[in-house]
Amino acid sequence: MSEKIYELREYIGYFSKRYGKCVTLDIGYMSDGATGAPDLKGPIKCLRKGEPFDASMFWWVHDKLCDTGMWAGGTRATNWQIAMVAKDILKSEGHYVRDFWWFLAMFLFGGGEARKNGMLHLKHIKGETK
Repeated sequence: MSEKIYELREYIGYFSKRYGKCVTLDIGYMSDGATGAPDLKGPIKCLRKGEPFDASMFWWVHDKLCDTGMWAGGTRATNWQIAMVAKDILKSEGHYVRDFWWFLAMFLFGGGEARKNGMLHLKHIKGETK
């Protein structure tokens, strides 16, 4: 992972309609941005190397899920789920070409802690089948 140069300046609460689960990020959370790709502008207030920057929500939510491998409330997330959530957010922000290609790259090469939970599903964990 690259150097974490972005600092979140607002609370984020994201609810995935697809999975019925939440992700929360507190003010001060640090990120490296869209690792290996251009950082997209969006509605989220942050600092980039100390300077104000309006960022896409997708990388914040994706980074939190990669860092922890968990949804809010302690349910484990899979690599597929976090790539799909990033795709959903990119699409909602109007990034219609990136949503597919970045999903594919995130699923195949990313995932962090969520990748350790499984690539596609959590059938091996009692009660977690979504």
